[in-house]
Amino acid sequence: MKQHQWEAYESISLPAIQHIMTDMMKDLHAFLEENEIPYCLAYGSLLGAIRHDGFIPWDDDMDIFMMRKDYLRFEALAKTKLPKRFFLQTPLSDRHFRLLHVPYKVRDQHSTLLEEPDRFYHQGAFIDIFVLDDVVDEDNLNRALKRCSMLSSLKMRIDASQLKGVKKYLRIALQLLFKPIPAAWIYRYNRKRADRLKKDEKSAYVQVGIEHMERLRMRRSDLFPLQLHTFEDTQFYVPHHSDTILKQIYGDYMQLPDPKDRVPHAKFYLDKAVFEWKS
Repeated sequence: MKQHQWEAYESISLPAIQHIMTDMMKDLHAFLEENEIPYCLAYGSLLGAIRHDGFIPWDDDMDIFMMRKDYLRFEALAKTKLPKRFFLQTPLSDRHFRLLHVPYKVRDQHSTLLEEPDRFYHQGAFIDIFVLDDVVDEDNLNRALKRCSMLSSLKMRIDASQLKGVKKYLRIALQLLFKPIPAAWIYRYNRKRADRLKKDEKSAYVQVGIEHMERLRMRRSDLFPLQLHTFEDTQFYVPHHSDTILKQIYGDYMQLPDPKDRVPHAKFYLDKAVFEWKS
């Protein structure tokens, strides 16, 4: 970002960005409720809701789960009806965006949260959407996950110094080979693989979508029916058995991490013309 562009922004505190994200989530919650699209908090946001009744004190993003059929409805509605403060970011809507393991983000149009300062994609405060699939044909699902994860990883930044021997040089060679291939091409391939998976809304299990490079699998009965839970000064949806899901992801999730690990992901900058925040 050029110097004259930086002059329109000012650095802000973590509580300020959490305030903005809570406000974003309120608007997104209202939009999803109005259009009868189910969602629930996920990962760190779910942990924050259950352990802190809000954000984990050092967290700087929000995560939600959404079944694939519901995400597809949301994606279609977002083209014309999403509140103007939001931008639905995918590798198709933002040609510079290449985070293929988290390819669905609802971005705030008026803030900047620098995950990768030298990249040119939209980096507003965001809510990550993790799509869930029915687990029907497990063997086919695992094959698709392996293939999609391999392709997506080739667009991720990897510290080659952490690799040794043949793996190191193979990894470098593959990344150089795939460098000319746009992230949007891999995204389309992953989406097509996901669309071909068998669907069954009565399946016992659901799993984080193959494009996310995740193997998290949950009992449908632990996820549904969703219920409202306190989050800061409002309420958002959480899974039916949040405790079971959090133990599956984090183990003893009520145990606070070591102080050295209580750090946010990024630096925050805010558009002066739009928001005012007093710490």
